Amino acid sequence: MLPVAPTVVDDVRLRRWQAVTGAALLLGYMGYYVCRSNLSVATPALISEFANRGVDRQAIGAVSSTGVFFYAIGKLITGVSGDFAGGRTMFLAGLFGSVAATVMFGAGSGLAVFVAAWGLNRFVQSAGWGGLVKIASHWFSAKQYGTVMAVLSLSYLFGDAIGRYVLGALLSNGATWRMLFLIAAAILALIGVVDVAALRSSPRDVGC
Repeated sequence: MLPVAPTVVDDVRLRRWQAVTGAALLLGYMGYYVCRSNLSVATPALISEFANRGVDRQAIGAVSSTGVFFYAIGKLITGVSGDFAGGRTMFLAGLFGSVAATVMFGAGSGLAVFVAAWGLNRFVQSAGWGGLVKIASHWFSAKQYGTVMAVLSLSYLFGDAIGRYVLGALLSNGATWRMLFLIAAAILALIGVVDVAALRSSPRDVGC
């Protein structure tokens, strides 16, 4: 039996799903950065509240450096894991893991908790970009891939800028640093719900 040639309807349906997938990945990775830029925005308030417990700029630097270390380790682990678990699983696991770690940080009251929560946050977030790349590689052809990845690469710039602006505005209007972390987690969780509904690992999952 000869294979059936794709119809115009099939092509339109595929393009529609490609647009949905690209938008979901862009939005999702922007959300990742809302839960990454929050520490920079909250630093002055953290130092003000916990200065008498040894939390100064040097301590915040240690928290940030710990995060970078675990992010680097996570890249190696989640990159390999993503080849077995799949891009969608890794992307969403990193997203909701970041929500949990951000809530943990917001509920913390000491340097040890801050270090642990931020290290965990950056570790799980390391799954995001690898998951994004794997999903995109299934959904877009080699001819499209460079353009698509150029657009998706803007996600962290948009996410960082929007995150800093929104969280900074909240801080200026009386929000506490704890509220910033909880709001950031809520924003990412909401984006995660959208991505659970919208993201599929490959065109096969939607019959394309």
